[in-house]
Amino acid sequence: MIILEQKLILALLKAKLGISGTFRDEYLNHLILSVQDEIKKQKKIKLDINRYDDMDFLIDYSAFRYDNRDNNILMPKHLQYRLHNLLLENLGVMWMWNKRDCLNQKRINGTDEIGEPIVELIKRKDSCD
Repeated sequence: MIILEQKLILALLKAKLGISGTFRDEYLNHLILSVQDEIKKQKKIKLDINRYDDMDFLIDYSAFRYDNRDNNILMPKHLQYRLHNLLLENLGVMWMWNKRDCLNQKRINGTDEIGEPIVELIKRKDSCD
């Protein structure tokens, strides 16, 4: 994560939590990176910090983890809903890319989607957009 974005996320998280001092900055930075790694590695979701909804989810999820660090409380419904939508969105993008790669590979091999030979000239995978 870029340092400027990290500082912005930290400032927004502190504002959400009502923290004005700097004595918890190290812990909050660790928490933000931990949540981001959890989302990336465990949930297989790629967050785009340039998108406000992804940034807001990261901040809200970090705030939830901060508020419930000593409790075993289930994730609120609004976070579950947003996480579910991120999973679906990410799977949709991955499916589209995998489908495209599969179709391109079949075209390169000289077959169409159902395995029939094709005779037209098809662009190679690395030159298609």
